[in-house]
Amino acid sequence: MDDAFSAQGRVLLAVGPCDPEFAKIQVGERFPLDGQSVAAMVFRTGRAARVVNYENASGSIAARFRDLGMRTAVGPPIIVEGCLWGAVIVGLTHPGETVPPIRLRSRA
Repeated sequence: MDDAFSAQGRVLLAVGPCDPEFAKIQVGERFPLDGQSVAAMVFRTGRAARVVNYENASGSIAARFRDLGMRTAVGPPIIVEGCLWGAVIVGLTHPGETVPPIRLRSRA
């Protein structure tokens, strides 16, 4: 099974944003899993992660999120057959918004 996190340390955007303003990120685009981003933290730890403020965060994804006006994000890992497959990441752009704690479980 292919995964969203590749062996080369890159993440694949598999689902596009619903807001037309964020169409600048193309489905299938890959980003390095460097620096301080939710995707990078989930990849490194296998656990849910949160970035409260991307303003001073390092890395390619953090830079892209800043360019898009994203301020904060949270994401739990996707675990398939006991292995880290990817993450579901939710980002917010409005000042003062916070992402509530997320706990997702699915048994398919």
